[in-house]
Amino acid sequence: MNQTSKQHNYEQFLMKNYQLCPIHSQRLSLLRIDNYQSGNLLKCLDCLIEKPFKCVPLIKILESDFNTILKGWPIFDDSQIYDQLKDMKQKEDFIMQDIQTVLNFYESLKKEIILLIQKEEKETIKNLQTRYENLEYPLDLYNKISQKEKLKDIIFNSYQNQDKQNYEFQKIVKENLQNQENYKGQIFYSFNNLNRSTFTYEELFSVKDKIIQLMDSISIAQSQIKIDSLQKLNQIYGQTIIDIGLQSKNIQNDGLQQIAQTLEKHSRITNLTLNLRENDIQVQGAKLIASALHKLSNITSMTLDFTENNIQTEGAKEIALSLQKLQKITNLNLNLCGNDIQDEGAKYISLALQKCHKISNLALWLE
Repeated sequence: MNQTSKQHNYEQFLMKNYQLCPIHSQRLSLLRIDNYQSGNLLKCLDCLIEKPFKCVPLIKILESDFNTILKGWPIFDDSQIYDQLKDMKQKEDFIMQDIQTVLNFYESLKKEIILLIQKEEKETIKNLQTRYENLEYPLDLYNKISQKEKLKDIIFNSYQNQDKQNYEFQKIVKENLQNQENYKGQIFYSFNNLNRSTFTYEELFSVKDKIIQLMDSISIAQSQIKIDSLQKLNQIYGQTIIDIGLQSKNIQNDGLQQIAQTLEKHSRITNLTLNLRENDIQVQGAKLIASALHKLSNITSMTLDFTENNIQTEGAKEIALSLQKLQKITNLNLNLCGNDIQDEGAKYISLALQKCHKISNLALWLE
């Protein structure tokens, strides 16, 4: 059905199903939109002429589709908004535009990375060649001290004069006897030097690992994750912003051990929220978590909530020992209220924080 046919059908629908205005005997064709208490919101054209009001023609609503902008509805008199809406691309177009931007960026990036890898490959090969050029290779050394070529020359060219030949043999044998230990030492030294200088796959893999770690660290996708159950801990993979909310979950030591092991596996975490309030955590549980926290050497921001547990002074001490290891931390929110840590526990925390020299934003609850 073409647009003209649709419009005709809409007009027929309105004429057939909508009454005349009780005041002006004109077809009700307008929806008043500026006053919902004005009685019947359906008005006719004469109503509009008699007393102007904001309205939308019913036929315009019927003709509208997803792409239609009804100027003046639902926001009144804002031409800037409607002009922008009118000129706006469809969402699919925006998505495709952004996808193409990403594709172009990574295509360019891949080319640059390939060029850098090729450059590094050439440099590595050049360094490898230089390494061997400066190395006295064991076989080269052996051939030098064995004097095989010299012996061949004597055999081929001095056999007609046995006295001369014997004299030349004596010189070489004497030299060899006198330098036995020296030659042996040189050979062993060349073996050891070769072993130290030989290029290993570990060197190549270390480059690969560094590149992978770098790509992981700058990954745009999935940089953060929120965890609300122990079962979801295995969803943490490479994210640097972690929010673990396990308050009032009756977490026992085996669960705390699971949390600790997960944190230890992800030492690149930079921002951690760990909410363990109201789990009746004891000293041993605090030790488990503390043992993992002090390994998060890259952390810069942390919220640690142990409210209403039972870690006591010893648990506070363990947490304090872990905090002082976090030398990159700048933001800390620590809540140990309701844990009976006593003044001594608070002192441990205070002393630990004095060693965290980069902290600029601190929120602390210890009572």
